Amino acid sequence: MIEVAVTDGGGGLLQRLATWAAANAPDLRVAEATVGGLLATGAKRPDIVLLDVIDRPGADPVGDVRRLREAGFRPLAITHDAAAEFSATLLATGACVLVGREQDPAGLATAIRTAASGACPLGARYGGPALSEREESVLRAYASGLTLDAAARQVGISLSSAKTYLQRVKTKYRQTGRPADTKVDLARRLAEDFAGS
Repeated sequence: MIEVAVTDGGGGLLQRLATWAAANAPDLRVAEATVGGLLATGAKRPDIVLLDVIDRPGADPVGDVRRLREAGFRPLAITHDAAAEFSATLLATGACVLVGREQDPAGLATAIRTAASGACPLGARYGGPALSEREESVLRAYASGLTLDAAARQVGISLSSAKTYLQRVKTKYRQTGRPADTKVDLARRLAEDFAGS
C-alpha cells in the first residue's frame, strides 16, 4: 500500500485522485494533508506528498517543498505555472515536478508509484545532454539561486570540484547546440530538460 498525502491548492486534485483511486487503484491510499500538519505530526509518514502548488502572492510553494525535503518527505509537485524559472526553482529543491494544469488520475497514479520506488518519474530529458548524478546535483543546486560555493556545500563537495562539474555541464550543453553559459540559461535548461510531463 502506498500512502499518499495530498495538499490541494484549491484545484480539486484531492477529490479527483481519491475518487479515481478508490475505484481503480487499490494499492494507493489517498488522504488530505497540509504542509504544516505533515511537518508537525509525529504520526506515520506518507510514502509520497503530492503538492498542488500555485505561485501566488503570500504563498511559498518552493519553501514548502524544500521544508518537506529537509524533513525527509518525498514531494511530488504539480505546478500550474510553466515558467522556466519557477519550475527550475522547484526542481532545484530535489522534488519531482509535473507541469500542467490538468493531470489525469491514471497518469498521476503512475507518477506516484514511480516516485514511491525512489525514482523521479519526470526526470526524462528533452534533447538535453546525459548528465552524471553529480553534474545534475550541482546544476540543480546552482540553478536554484545558490552561489557556487553554497551549491558545493549542499552537494557535499569542494568548490573546485563544483567548478569542474559545472564546467562539464556547460560543455555538454554547448555540444548539443543549446549553450547555457549563465545561471539564468542553466535554470532554463534545467526546466526544459527536467520539467516535462
